[in-house]
Amino acid sequence: MGDGVRKQTRPTCQTYVWLWALVSMLSWEQTGWGQSDAFSDDEGTAFIDQYCVDCHQPPKPKGKLDLTLYTTVDQIVEDALDWDSHLNRVRDEDMPPDDDDVTQPTMKERMAFVDWMQQTLSNAACSDGIQPGPPMVRRLNQGEYSASVRALLDIHFDAGEALPNEGAGGEGFDNAAETLFISPIHAEKYLDAARSAVKYAFADTRSSQRFLIAIPDENTTPPEAARKILEEFLPRAFRRQASPDEISEYLDLFEQAYAEEKAFGPAMQVTLSAVLISPKFLFIIESPTGS
Repeated sequence: MGDGVRKQTRPTCQTYVWLWALVSMLSWEQTGWGQSDAFSDDEGTAFIDQYCVDCHQPPKPKGKLDLTLYTTVDQIVEDALDWDSHLNRVRDEDMPPDDDDVTQPTMKERMAFVDWMQQTLSNAACSDGIQPGPPMVRRLNQGEYSASVRALLDIHFDAGEALPNEGAGGEGFDNAAETLFISPIHAEKYLDAARSAVKYAFADTRSSQRFLIAIPDENTTPPEAARKILEEFLPRAFRRQASPDEISEYLDLFEQAYAEEKAFGPAMQVTLSAVLISPKFLFIIESPTGS
């Protein structure tokens, strides 16, 4: 029934749910699996004792699999991956072996054991509920980048047109996290795209009114106007509230640019272009459903 006892991580709940659903669909009508009354825990362990232990016990257990180590259900589920393999061999009637000197269970017993083992392993895997896995961090794809920049700056300009085409990956989708990485060519193209989009927005009076919500005047200094713009712009760009430190970081950049440019508009263009190439804008976190 196996190649030895190995301590392994349990399969996930999703694995059992999907695997056994598939098995049930494929074999329901042909074999009747799933239509029997599953064993109780005592009956399940008794089946192992009656039909399996004779071949799998010291001093020379077949396949180096010592089933005398499994006297409780808890011990079975600790080696769930191994028992999933054993279960398949019982279901396929490979075990117990079809030898003259080996007592065979009835089909009803075999079915009841398989149903019990499936339910036992499934209950163990799903005891903490279905775990959706960690959030995925991925880069905006070409279309998402264009749409995000268009919404941020209120421009009719395809900022993503000059970006490299996306690789669809094995799944055929252009938003698969494992394919949406940043290469040197991506970094260069994103910088060019950000500068072009911001320059276009500043040249369009209607668009610039969307994000230039403050300008320096006799009552407002350039840094004060820049802060007001950043306090409104950064949360939209980062898709969350911006922290005071993040606002200060970009305000410092504005002040450096203003010291060089000596003009509010060009300094603000440098600052907003920097926002559009920030990882906090370029990358999104996709949390699993329900988490």
